[in-house]
Amino acid sequence: MAPEAAEAESVIAEEAAEAESVIAEEAAEAESVIAEEAAEAESVIAQEAAEAESVIAEEAAEAESVIAEEAAEAESVIAEEAAEVQMKQSIEHERTTTAAAVIRQLSNDLKDEDERN
Repeated sequence: MAPEAAEAESVIAEEAAEAESVIAEEAAEAESVIAEEAAEAESVIAQEAAEAESVIAEEAAEAESVIAEEAAEAESVIAEEAAEVQMKQSIEHERTTTAAAVIRQLSNDLKDEDERN
């Protein structure tokens, strides 16, 4: 082999090795950047998920509070209506009892009147 060819071959091999080294270095840098960006993305996703969970928990607590308040109001209304019904029943019972007593008295008065006549 001619010295010029050997020298050219040596230069080509050296340049190829340098190119491979540069490519490997750039690939390593790219992998590092990708890994860093992936870690940042995972961190952002985790933070957004935590914020979403917090918002959901807050909204659930608010909804539970509203439901409890509405249930208490409904129970109060039901209790008021039950008391009103009970009062009406008591009044009706008193009227019925009074009417029965009046009827008994009138009946007794009529019997007494008949016995006298």
